[in-house]
Amino acid sequence: MRRIVGVPYFMIMVFLLLLLAFGLIVPSAYADSFGYQTVAANNESANTVTCTRASLSVAGTVTSISFYSGVSGNVKVGIYTDSNGPNSLVVGPVEKTGSTAGAWNTVAVTQTSLTAGTYWLCAQSNTAGAKKYDSVGTMRWLATLTYGGTWPNPGGTGWYSGSYSDSIYATYTTGPPPSDFSITATPTSQSVGAGNTASFTLNLVAAGSFAETVSLSVTSGCPVDDTCTVSPSSISSFPGSSTLSVPTLITTSGSYSVVVHAQSTSKSHDVTATLSVTGPASYAFNVKSGATQIVVTLTYSWTGSGTPPAGSITIVGPGGTPQYGEASGAVYDRTSIAVSGSSSAYTVLHRVTFTVSDISSPQVWTALVSLASVSTYNVIIEVS
Repeated sequence: MRRIVGVPYFMIMVFLLLLLAFGLIVPSAYADSFGYQTVAANNESANTVTCTRASLSVAGTVTSISFYSGVSGNVKVGIYTDSNGPNSLVVGPVEKTGSTAGAWNTVAVTQTSLTAGTYWLCAQSNTAGAKKYDSVGTMRWLATLTYGGTWPNPGGTGWYSGSYSDSIYATYTTGPPPSDFSITATPTSQSVGAGNTASFTLNLVAAGSFAETVSLSVTSGCPVDDTCTVSPSSISSFPGSSTLSVPTLITTSGSYSVVVHAQSTSKSHDVTATLSVTGPASYAFNVKSGATQIVVTLTYSWTGSGTPPAGSITIVGPGGTPQYGEASGAVYDRTSIAVSGSSSAYTVLHRVTFTVSDISSPQVWTALVSLASVSTYNVIIEVS
């Protein structure tokens, strides 16, 4: 009779360690978190970027950031490296719109591998009380940045310090990073006047060993009678980006949630871009018999960063016909004039000349003017 001899335990362990060393056994991922996980008692102010210092004990891949919201609001979260204060921005910022009041809110972030060490978990809200803090720990804050502004990277100087901590923590996994990709939209929301085209940047980032081609398509939310486009429609190298274009008609108004579907061979994700469209203002004017030209001049002042908002002008005859859009204008001039050197104050001139014909009798026509983010402007209509 053949006898079975038992294998000593230490030999089994040596064998398993050899398999692990040569990659024949892959350890499973383990989720953990770091940060301040206590529900704090105090309401944080709006706009201020506040950063709580936290220690990551082991290397891991950050997958999400959670914060406790006292009231509903929009909150951006991110992570800086530590160099006696917030230094390099390594995660985010990513925005949570309409946080749930009286609850922890979790925001998925681009999966980022971090080494063990200290970091700054940061958040910024547009509403006082949408963040909570306690008088413990170590905090840095930047009180000069309005919500919607760009977080500094590197963090640099200008940060204040104190013994506080926001209710914020990050979740991470140890073990092999997952093979996947993420997609975000920048900005997440914007407003345009009817007749203009909104553009969003779609950002795609790969995690782990992901190397598949991702196809992009608009699945819902495009304004009626318009065609939304994504260009390029596929991404095969990472990080990569594409542009979502959302055109609007002069008659378009309201809010739209445009959903882009990202599909690879094994993974799929959706991202939503929100668009608010301001409908046009209507200006009636008289057109004399035999008129051949209508000139509409739109002027307004604007102060802000980036490109000034653009207007859109359409004219229509009695009963809605004929209709002339800006593409019909023989002369088109939109000029932004900096009124004080390098400042962000502008006077904007937007003039369109329309050539018309067959005006056999005096008529009342209408100019439709669309302009978002500007409360006061001047319209001059000249008929000749």
